[in-house]
Amino acid sequence: MAHEIRRPIAAVDLLIEDSDGRILLGRLAAQWSEDGAYEWGLPGREVAFGEDLLAAVDRNLDEELGVARVSARAVCVNSNFALGNHYITVGVVVSVKGEIANRKPTDWTAWEWFAPARIPDRLFPAAGKTLSAYLQGCVSRDFPVAPSAG
Repeated sequence: MAHEIRRPIAAVDLLIEDSDGRILLGRLAAQWSEDGAYEWGLPGREVAFGEDLLAAVDRNLDEELGVARVSARAVCVNSNFALGNHYITVGVVVSVKGEIANRKPTDWTAWEWFAPARIPDRLFPAAGKTLSAYLQGCVSRDFPVAPSAG
């Protein structure tokens, strides 16, 4: 009998800042709340096979919020193990243009802006790690992605 090898999944967590320095958090739908343990999260999802990180950032911004990236800065890389999964998540600070819309109402019930000093409790674990790195000042000046070859 062959042994199945399980591997972590790559993902991006998008920490969106507005011009006042506030951070966008989404209120999680019930399916992601782990019976109420988690209430808030950051937008972002898996990196598709063959997709570079900035393309994943752009796709997730469009799919979840209907906005476009203006700039992106790396924050952190974490291992995350919520809901029985294993993700390697790249946290990215993003400024955007456009109106925030809830384009995935099955995953998010609302989007709200928070001052860094007023971040709510009950964060989804990956969001908590990304926010912690950001609040500690672990942000690059530019997104460190090598140009695609070919």
